[in-house]
Parts: sequence; structure tokens; C-alpha cells
Amino acid sequence: MTKDARRRTDDTKPSAALLAVFDRALLAEPDDKQAAADLEAQLTGNPRAAAWYLDYAALHADLYGAVRLARVRRSVEQQIPELVDATAGVDADMSAANPPLATLPLLERGARGRLSRFGFLAATLLLAAGLSAVVLPGSTPEADVAAVATYDPSDAGAQADAAEPLEESIATVVRLTEVEFADDSATVSEGETLLGDAAVRFESGLIEIEFRRGAVVVLEGPAEFVAVNDNAGLLHQGRLAAVVPPWADGFRVDTPKLQVIDRGTQFAVSVDENRNVDVAVTRGAVDVADAGDTNPQSLRRINAGGAVRSEDGNVDAIRQDATLVRLADELPPRPDASQAIVEGRYQHDFDYSGPDLPRQSGGWRYLTNDAGPIGDPRNYRNLLWDPEGEGCYDSNGSDPRRPGPPGTIVKLRQSSGHTGWGSLQAPDGIDHYAIAAFAVPVDGVYYVRSGWIHRPESRRPDGKDSSYNRQTVDVVVHVDDQPLALQGICRGPRVLKFESPLGRLKAGSTVYVGVGPDGDNFNDRFEWGFFVVRDLTPDDDPNESLPLNTPH
Repeated sequence: MTKDARRRTDDTKPSAALLAVFDRALLAEPDDKQAAADLEAQLTGNPRAAAWYLDYAALHADLYGAVRLARVRRSVEQQIPELVDATAGVDADMSAANPPLATLPLLERGARGRLSRFGFLAATLLLAAGLSAVVLPGSTPEADVAAVATYDPSDAGAQADAAEPLEESIATVVRLTEVEFADDSATVSEGETLLGDAAVRFESGLIEIEFRRGAVVVLEGPAEFVAVNDNAGLLHQGRLAAVVPPWADGFRVDTPKLQVIDRGTQFAVSVDENRNVDVAVTRGAVDVADAGDTNPQSLRRINAGGAVRSEDGNVDAIRQDATLVRLADELPPRPDASQAIVEGRYQHDFDYSGPDLPRQSGGWRYLTNDAGPIGDPRNYRNLLWDPEGEGCYDSNGSDPRRPGPPGTIVKLRQSSGHTGWGSLQAPDGIDHYAIAAFAVPVDGVYYVRSGWIHRPESRRPDGKDSSYNRQTVDVVVHVDDQPLALQGICRGPRVLKFESPLGRLKAGSTVYVGVGPDGDNFNDRFEWGFFVVRDLTPDDDPNESLPLNTPH
């Protein structure tokens, strides 16, 4: 089912017998061949049954994580009477097989890790049926199957990502030029995301990598390089050029003999087969020190035009290697500190509030559009600090009395978030966004720079999973009540990079950057970051056209 398709309106729904087959398959031991054979018999030649099973299996897997969490347990306990009532007309056979009164102790045992496999499924079925009826008021029995297919159980408070966070991506492979990999080396591809300590090894050619903080490196083979974190790398061998905009200041390249720390914007490094290291600075400055030396007094400043070599324990000034300097020509253009100043850094500025004093400082607020469509600040309201949400702002903070969707599943954390319900799901028919808002401190020409958004939990297509096309989020940027300056779509597990000119703004103007469900909230957790930058070159056209970067 795609984003622009409506819910299914089949005039039948899975029977209790078919659900029993699904149950046996999902709960079977690995050597239970009969359960697999029964499932295959039901799915063969019946596309509707296959679709029901995919939705049912996803529901089963996702709710397992949600039920384990204490907050979900408390919330369900408080809502048990409503859930029991809601299941009354859904499916008499299913209700009879899974008595509602057994739900409370089952959930209690499940939260403590002692839930039997069949008992968990009984709780899952009841919870699924109850949620489907509660959050889609007026749904008929014929529409209940469609409601389960559209609703992603992990989105029911987005609890699972708090309990078991995924390892965040720290960089993206932007470009490969005539690259050859060794036979025994793992390859990388354009658009691939790199996790912490990801190694890149190749024999020849050029590879361009952009780090999440905004630094860009170009590697020339043969090379071995490790992306350490979102603002640092380790060059074991080969040649590297780096350009570092002001919002990624402090970017560091470690080598076997030297550490190189950016102080402003462009430099090149080489490590030869004997582990000798050359450093050449083409713009700005860097600090160098012996590898592992943490004494600030040991830092040595190298300015533009300068170069040093570390060899035989000595660090000496040398003439710049022209071939190493030319590698910097492969770098994309980036402003330096004389051309731009960073006013807002979403991740760096994220404010961890206290449980009794929700606050947002430094010009930032965290919002959602409960009252109407994105683009009109009158529709926005503040998210509240949630001390139990692993450091997040959400719709209700720590209030245990949680109302139903669409608002409750919106979350913002330092480097991630979760969208609300989409227009195809929400009773109000609008997309519900997680919005970060920044009030600019002084007059000036502004941009959103080095924005990126990643969908780490997307399930990759297997040729049969129709839900894959629903795993998209959209990002929008606007200022005050002006028209959208940017809108883009992040599809599946890919990375979307975005930048946008904002024009000449007055102090106090608010920049809104929101992430929404693109019509259908389905597994819509995201990682992201961006910077609000003020231009210091007044001759530049504040309305220059910056295209939305294509998703990788």
C-alpha cells in the first residue's frame, strides 16, 4: 500500500481459523514443519491472506518491544476498561479465544520478562484490537483489518526506540570516482551511511564522505580510513583532504603519529607505507600534536600555506607537496568563519530540561501542529519535557494520563525524533509534525545549512512487502508565517540532505524545521540534524537558489 493509496475496504476479514494458523506460525519452534506447511497452504494463491499475515507479523514483532516497557504497562493498565469495551464487537471468535480479563496479568508478567509466548500473543491481539477501535472512532468491523494494516504498533507512544536505541549513523558516502576495492575488502557505495568506527579501505580512486556535523573529506587510494564519530576520523594510510565549515569546527583527523585539529577550513594529510605523516594547510589553520597527546600546551599551530612532516620522531616544517594540495581541489565549496557565523546548532544546543521545570533556552522551542496544517505558527503548541522518555520532548511530558493519537507519538530528542499521525490516519485529516523552532538573535541574511535526515529503522524491500513504500517522512522549512522555503521527502532507509536560503530576517524571526509522516505514519522514527547560519558577506544575494539535495 503506497502513501497515496487509501485504506483497504475489503468486505471480509481474517477468520479465527486463519488467525490461529498465523499464531502457530509466529509462535512455532524452529523444527515445527507442520506450522510452516499450514501457513504456506493458506498464503499460496491468496494475496489478501498474504497481506494480512505481513501486517499481523509486523504487529506481533513491534508490540513485543512496546509491551515490555513500564510506561506502556502503566498506560494500558489505566485504559484496560476502555480497551475491554472496545473489543466487544471486533471479533467474537477472537475475543473468546483470548479472554479480555486475562490481559492485565499477562501484560504485568510480560513487563517483567516472564510472559509465555502464547500469553503474549493473547495480550497483543487484545491490545491491537483495542487500539484499532479507540484511535479510529466510528470504524466498522469491515474496516478493522485495514486499521491494523495502517497503524504501526511501535508508533503507539514510540516506546521501542527508547528501550533499544539503534546505533546512529555518523557520516554518508557522497561520491565514488573510479574506485577499486581489494578482493578481501568490504565495499561501500554512494549514499551508504556509516556508523561509528566504520572502516573504508580501497586500492585506487576517490571517495568523498560527509560527516554529520558538516565536515567533508576526500580520500585518495590506496587508503584506509575510519569514521570515528560525527566530527572525527582516523587515517591509517593514504591521502586525505578535508574542508570544515564553521558549524563543524574542531573536526579532527588522527594518524599513527599526529593528530590534526581543524581551526578553520581546509587542509590535507598523507600517511605513507612507513607511517610518516605530512600535513598541508590550504585555508585557515590547524593544530597538530603527537598522537594521543592530550596536553593543550603541546599543540602546534600551522597556518594557511604551511606544512609539516612527522618522521623518525620529529615534526619539521616542509614545503607543501603540490600533489597533496591539488587533492583539495576535489572538495566541495564551504564557507569559513570569515564568511558565516553559526547561530543555531540543533544537536549541540538541544536543551535537557528538568522534570519539574520544562524549558527551552537559547532561542529554541520544540513543537507540534495539533491545531492545523504545517506552515501556520498559530497551529503549533509546545512539546513538554519527558524525564522518562530517554531525554525527549513529547506531547504530554511526564503526565501518565496520555490521550490518544495523533499527538502523543510526536517526540524530539537530541539527535532523533518521531513524527505524529498522517493525514490518512488522523481523524482531523492533517499530517502531524515534530517541529524544532529557532528564533534568530540578530538581523541578517540566514540559511539552513548541512541539514540531513535518516530513516534508520526502515525495512528494506524484499519484493513482497508492500509496506515499504509507506516508510517515508517529509521535511519542511519555513520562517514565521511565510510560505514553505523547502519541502523534501526521505524515502526508506536513505539519507536526505537539505539546505535552504531563508532570506534577510529581523531579530526574533523564527525558523521552523519540521519532520512529518508524509500522509501515513509507519515506523517513522528518524535521525536528523541541521544548522541555522548567518551570512557575513552582505554582497551575496540572500535569495540565491539552493536546490534541495537529492536523497542518497
